[in-house]
Amino acid sequence: MLFKNDFISLLINEFPYLMTQSQEEAIEKLVDFLYKKGERRFFILRGYAGTGKTSLVSALVKTFVQNRRNIILLAPTGRSAKVFSSYANTAAYTIHKVIYSVQNIDGKLIMRRKINQLSNTLFIVDEVSMIAQYQHREDYYPTGNLLEDLMQFVFEGKNNKLIFVGDDAQLAPIHETESKALNLSFMKDYFDLLGEEYTLTDIVRQEEESGILVNANLLRQVIKKEKVEKIRFLCDTYPDFKKVDGVNLEELLHQLYSNFSVDDIIIITRSNWRANLFNQEIRNRILFRESLINGGDLIMAVKNNYFYLSEDHELGLIANGEMMEVQKVVRTEEMHGFQFADLMVQLCDYPDFPPFEIKVILNTLLSTSSALTFEEYNALYESVSLDYADITSKKERMKLLKENPYLNAVQIKFSYAVTGHKSQGGEWSVALIDFVLFQDEELTIEHLRWLYTAITRGKKEVYLINFDEI
Repeated sequence: MLFKNDFISLLINEFPYLMTQSQEEAIEKLVDFLYKKGERRFFILRGYAGTGKTSLVSALVKTFVQNRRNIILLAPTGRSAKVFSSYANTAAYTIHKVIYSVQNIDGKLIMRRKINQLSNTLFIVDEVSMIAQYQHREDYYPTGNLLEDLMQFVFEGKNNKLIFVGDDAQLAPIHETESKALNLSFMKDYFDLLGEEYTLTDIVRQEEESGILVNANLLRQVIKKEKVEKIRFLCDTYPDFKKVDGVNLEELLHQLYSNFSVDDIIIITRSNWRANLFNQEIRNRILFRESLINGGDLIMAVKNNYFYLSEDHELGLIANGEMMEVQKVVRTEEMHGFQFADLMVQLCDYPDFPPFEIKVILNTLLSTSSALTFEEYNALYESVSLDYADITSKKERMKLLKENPYLNAVQIKFSYAVTGHKSQGGEWSVALIDFVLFQDEELTIEHLRWLYTAITRGKKEVYLINFDEI
């Protein structure tokens, strides 16, 4: 094992530019943490947009890999894992793939937490502001608590350490008022950890001319005060941060879709209804698609699906929020009062994986609800059940229902425009932000978190659609 000062020197050599003071302080604290002995050691590294958090973590990962130290990179979603992999130059995996296995028991899919066989390993988890303390029962997590399952898994191995990386100015998980994963006091008390923390605050010099980051920083300063005040965005000063009105939006979209690939542009809005509206307009008026679904369409799963990917697949499931490109529409059909299609799809965040065929339910494409409602799914279930009414064995009947392709059809929406939470963890060259539904509401800190999260999804250009001052 290298001496501490030698490790620091190697880490600093991995930086592509002169470090900020807060980066230097973070490195000192991080390396000190890594060289401490003891079980259940935990570190939270926070960093706002433009503070060089990704550069620091990338340098740390590269130093570990070069010195043959055990390291595992994790993220909450496929897209956030892809982003993490790209900047760390090392494979990153979704949390659920690493810590869970999906088992078929009597036709019922059950997720079980794996036994952690790794020891003396550093786990780094990115975008932890997305990790909810509690999950919906539909997600089949063993305890209903992803955060707790992750803690148990990591510290099951001897001498393992854990670093959480995130930005607490972003949206908290759905149905939660704050990201518990970025709250050191909570994490230490709830999970009995030896915890430390550091927050990067200095904007790196290379980002000072970015209008995206300058305006994100304006929002972050207000969020930090926890007191809503008027914000005047700097839209005329920077070429990468602009306003666009509804009259000129279509012309802009034609221009953007000519200059960037379709999957590198995202519209972020606050409701499924608005997302549907934008998705249809883009398909009809920009991409000139007239069928309900076409080859080349970008779609997104809106509910976890364990039916199509085997346990030994790197993903293990098609997760809620997973984006796919339709390679071919094999066929469409109407069954049990619903519309279905068999599609050949390519996972957008896993381009090396070969395309595969899935059955999807098309009714969710234009629905204003996030997925099939309870009443809709129940109607489908009752209709499918009639096909097996003549089977006397309840066990055999239930097994056939669990394996029925219509009940297991992937629920999808188009993904040219998505809601704020669905965009979290991803990056696109261009992000267009639709703020229209805020105009009749009293502005809150949560609205500003939404805006901050949406704006920081854009890497090269951000456009504010129909914005007034807020």
